Amino acid sequence: MDFETRIRQYREVRTQIKQLDEEHESFMKDRRALLSWLGNDLLQMLNATGQESAKTQHGTAYITTQVSATLEDAEAFRRHVIGTESWGLIDWRANKTAVKEFVAEHSGEAPPGVAYNPIRTVGVRAPTKKQKEDPTDV
Repeated sequence: MDFETRIRQYREVRTQIKQLDEEHESFMKDRRALLSWLGNDLLQMLNATGQESAKTQHGTAYITTQVSATLEDAEAFRRHVIGTESWGLIDWRANKTAVKEFVAEHSGEAPPGVAYNPIRTVGVRAPTKKQKEDPTDV
């Protein structure tokens, strides 16, 4: 197998996947909207009857509560966490970009406690206009 053939195959399959994904998304859009409407209707019915759940022969509808906690004032939150030592309010994780820069600046060494694992993958792009005109000029 040569690069010409394998790259052509890769791009053809990627195009097919993109087309199928678009068709699937279009197909699913109406079904997701209907499912959302049905769920909202069930929630209204539960609220109207003062119930937390309703059991039927077809299944049980029940109310759940999802929480969203976003920062409106990052500096105020940071001051509160540090000032009250409320470390449980935050998540600790390594910033990939900063760790990559640290590794580059420190001879390939990651910060203490961080497992740094670069993963090599392959990317394929369409030929440029020049490549299409002169396939020998790569």
